[in-house]
Amino acid sequence: MPQNTPVHVSVNDACARHNCSRAFLYRLIGSGKVAAVKNGRRTLIVTRTLDDHFAALPRAKIKAPAPIAAPAPIATTSAELVTNDSAAG
Repeated sequence: MPQNTPVHVSVNDACARHNCSRAFLYRLIGSGKVAAVKNGRRTLIVTRTLDDHFAALPRAKIKAPAPIAAPAPIATTSAELVTNDSAAG
């Protein structure tokens, strides 16, 4: 963990840092996967536990998309337009 990383962050900062919703973060806290402490009314997230949770997630296995077929050429002259129209009819 870098030296300038805070030990605790607010719920909003934790959500912004990991691009997750408050509801998702509170589910992680409730399940015990992420630790939180209270400072008066504020809930603070223990940064290390949040980072460890996201670091332990499995890698995504995503297939490469199928290649996209090249589009048909576009007629650029009036002769090509007439040829294409007569071939279609």
